[in-house]
Amino acid sequence: MLHHKRIFFLGLILFSSFFVSGCFRQSKTDINQNNAAVTNSSVQPGEVAVLDSNIIVNKPLSFDQVTSPLMIQGRAVASLGEIQVRLLNALNNPMATTTITVNNSEVSFGSFSAELAFGTPTSPRGWLEVFSVNKDDGSVQNVIKLPIVFADYKNPTVKVFFTNIKEDPEVKDCSKVYPTVREIQFDVNPIAGALDQLLAGTTEEEMKNGFVDSLPEDVKVQKIELKDGVLNVDFDQALQAGVGGSCRVTAIRSQITETLKQFDTVKQVVISIDGETETILQP
Repeated sequence: MLHHKRIFFLGLILFSSFFVSGCFRQSKTDINQNNAAVTNSSVQPGEVAVLDSNIIVNKPLSFDQVTSPLMIQGRAVASLGEIQVRLLNALNNPMATTTITVNNSEVSFGSFSAELAFGTPTSPRGWLEVFSVNKDDGSVQNVIKLPIVFADYKNPTVKVFFTNIKEDPEVKDCSKVYPTVREIQFDVNPIAGALDQLLAGTTEEEMKNGFVDSLPEDVKVQKIELKDGVLNVDFDQALQAGVGGSCRVTAIRSQITETLKQFDTVKQVVISIDGETETILQP
């Protein structure tokens, strides 16, 4: 059974926005970071995508439901030679890319078609980008961004770290923590989602498997900010209330640090309580 830990936040709303609802669901723990915004498409459902008459995409259409491999068809100015295709999930993360040659045997516009294979999506919706690259300066041109719907998807997962008394019955190394896998919603920032899952505590099944949570209950996250690879997480006094012994303090730090350092963008984790970093979590 999950420990009930209320998580409050003062962080800023994610800058990414979802193209249907207008914004991503806020995690219980919000993270302030520079994420590229998801731009809205002016293409209406079922329309053929046309931009400046240089590239036309007639398959898939906007908001089509797609599966892998995705068939892409259209026409483009023959002089472009080739076009680039990129499939993105709802967070604008690339899923697959390919280059398609434009049929230049035709006078003005040439046809193009290709199949694009992709793995299991981690969001129900995404984007198909079709564009050309300037041969002289490498700049991206004639960008078409089509919203699409994935027929099947699986929510992303994150790792959450706890002590495990089956792996280390005598807890000889208090800093040693072990991962368990949790599922999060696709529209939650993975870093914030992982921290939410950590603060939720161990499940009944995890406890049967030896996982032990050293964090106190009712911990509140006051601020979390990622800048230049350094993730600053500020908690309230509940993080250290009633906490005694160097082993437990070490385990608490390890649980938080290892859970957050699983992400490539996080190189260092700084834990604070009410803004204080030096005198906190003392044995």
